[in-house]
Amino acid sequence: MPTPKLAPQAAAAALARYAESGSHEALAELFDGLAPGLLGFVLQLTGEMARAEDLVGEAFLRLIEHADRIEPGRDPGPWMRTVVHNAARDLRRRARPAEDVPAELPADEPDPRELAEAAEAMDRLADALERLPEPYRGVLELRLREGLAPAQIATLRGVSPGTVRMQQSRALDR
Repeated sequence: MPTPKLAPQAAAAALARYAESGSHEALAELFDGLAPGLLGFVLQLTGEMARAEDLVGEAFLRLIEHADRIEPGRDPGPWMRTVVHNAARDLRRRARPAEDVPAELPADEPDPRELAEAAEAMDRLADALERLPEPYRGVLELRLREGLAPAQIATLRGVSPGTVRMQQSRALDR
């Protein structure tokens, strides 16, 4: 993920100004500082620029609606990444086509029970990932869901590959 243009302390201060006074300048500062990194992050999740832009816009609408609920002094960046990630996940779930199962499956087709078990396993994995704190959740999602190698994740997140491997290992230990 590209490094945000806005330092965490500056983002927290801008959010506080916006929450207190509704300052458009503070909101613009937050958008200018956080949107490029969020866009790169969600683009990796969706693969489509238009959808990524829509999800970032939705995340900022949620920030506007819930600015007073974010703990004062706290960097809104991780909260925003969670919002766009969850929105991208929900979008993927809604986009899955409902498939009709033929009366008889060809012999080489997987058993519907096996498919159901695999879907349940994926749901359990999604639930487990949701319970992980950042940065562990983000690293595992990029690794398991997107199939990125540690070096690619490191480049995306602006950290070393060793940091990614350590975070991945700690996430799996949890």
